[in-house]
Amino acid sequence: MVTRYLICIFILFHTNGISAKSNEYSRHDVTYYQSGKPTSMPDFNLWQRELITINIDIYSSEEFSYLKFDSPTRKDYLFDFKVMTPPAIDNIKGYKKQLRIYIWPLLAGKQALELPNISLMLSGRSVKSIKLPMLTLNVAALADYLPPGFPVGKILHNSSYQSNSLIPFILEPENLSSYILETISIGIHPSLIPNYSTYLKAPNITRLVSSKETYIKNYDIEYTYHHTQFIPIVIKTSGIHSFNNFKVQYFEPKSDKIMSPAYSAALILTLNMFFQIVLIILVCIVFYKTIRRLLRIKRNISLRRSIWKSIYRATTPRDLSLIIRQLEVGGNLLNYSVNCNTNVSVNQWAMAWKDKNLTNEINLLVQLIYTETPSVDFITVKNKVINQLEKLDNIIYHAFIAQPGS
Repeated sequence: MVTRYLICIFILFHTNGISAKSNEYSRHDVTYYQSGKPTSMPDFNLWQRELITINIDIYSSEEFSYLKFDSPTRKDYLFDFKVMTPPAIDNIKGYKKQLRIYIWPLLAGKQALELPNISLMLSGRSVKSIKLPMLTLNVAALADYLPPGFPVGKILHNSSYQSNSLIPFILEPENLSSYILETISIGIHPSLIPNYSTYLKAPNITRLVSSKETYIKNYDIEYTYHHTQFIPIVIKTSGIHSFNNFKVQYFEPKSDKIMSPAYSAALILTLNMFFQIVLIILVCIVFYKTIRRLLRIKRNISLRRSIWKSIYRATTPRDLSLIIRQLEVGGNLLNYSVNCNTNVSVNQWAMAWKDKNLTNEINLLVQLIYTETPSVDFITVKNKVINQLEKLDNIIYHAFIAQPGS
């Protein structure tokens, strides 16, 4: 009886263990990339030191399961990997675990590469071991004239500088500042990227030995790597300085070409304290004059628009005659004086515009003022005068003004 009871307990626990183990793992997807471009098979035709990326998505029913992978150690390859943290997905489909493996073959020739197994772990034990297919590599050799370790991928540079001077980004002579050189590489292992700060040379710039550096790996498909160097510098004299230009050389596998873009260092403006104060004063003066001019333009626009509103709302020929003369002939945004034409007759004002059509319309307006039985009505003459003035005057003055009856 006791034996039968023990057998039942063993079967119960053993069955639960098998059931839990089978439920913890559902499936996995493997995708391959060569220099960031997807490929359908683990067979590669590539160049020496060209990047291979393997992305593995594993789906598990256990939220707290995790991946374990031991990077291989082989002298003829460079490796890097990253266990990613993808966003949460619908737990009906399972919890997604992600691993990215980066491979750079160093030697040319046909090769077969077997990678270690990937373990799905839960509570310190392996619940699933995933074996990747063997990689078949046909690695082409780079040209013999290229030096060993020549970068294969893409390299970009950015530069700037900073200081504690009175004006940011303007350095002071004989004061310690920092030159910031950012190297951005795509698809290149960090150990294959040259130290480009050694190319920074200039006769009037003294470099110090110590240098702060930061490293950021994005671990995207193309393996983007940011290397930022903070280089202490001292400028000897005032003026505009820069480091000498140099070429950045790399082999781009997508085009199968050697690229050598020229790097131009950022210009460094150096001024002593006196000239920095003078520069600040000059900037303040320019800023003040600019603000005054803008306010003057705003005032002139508002003033002329108010006259246009009065023109639209004129109800008698005499009122229209008085108002339109307030429009300065050829008035611009900067120079405008109100009531400058009130001492001239409306005919003289019209002739100053040098427009025959406007002069004819004004003659009709004069006829309305001084003739007891005019041949035209006021509304018709007013509309003709306004239409002709709108053609002659700046549209910014009369646009979007609400007119009576609109």
